[in-house]
Amino acid sequence: MTRRGFLAASAGAATAPALASVPAQAVPRPFGRYGTPARRLTPDTLYVDPHGRGDFTSVQAAVTAATGTGRTLVIVPGTYRETVAVDAGRTEMTWIGACENPRDVVVVYDRAAGTPKPGGTYGTSGSATVTGPPVLRPLSCRG
Repeated sequence: MTRRGFLAASAGAATAPALASVPAQAVPRPFGRYGTPARRLTPDTLYVDPHGRGDFTSVQAAVTAATGTGRTLVIVPGTYRETVAVDAGRTEMTWIGACENPRDVVVVYDRAAGTPKPGGTYGTSGSATVTGPPVLRPLSCRG
């Protein structure tokens, strides 16, 4: 056996026990303790996941589908680059981030006051990322 062959065989034999001792990783639960689309927290709970594991891939799509009052959106951690408009008929809506840290769920859109738009610029009223009735509860992450 050549030295190169011996070293390659030795390296492979040395890593095999190390690989066998690595514990299997648990499959992450994207919605944490807030259920899943198959096992809903409540019948009025909708799930948002940009990777397709929820009911909707965008916050706006979930808001549009959340007819009536008292709906809950469980949102997987990530950055959602979109504007969200909640009309007055969708009251008492709660958004919950399925995370430990509130900074893990971000809804943002780059439309600050003064940003150019076709035919002018956005003003303060046109620059909001989320608009809705005053009873819209802010996003929270409950650990």
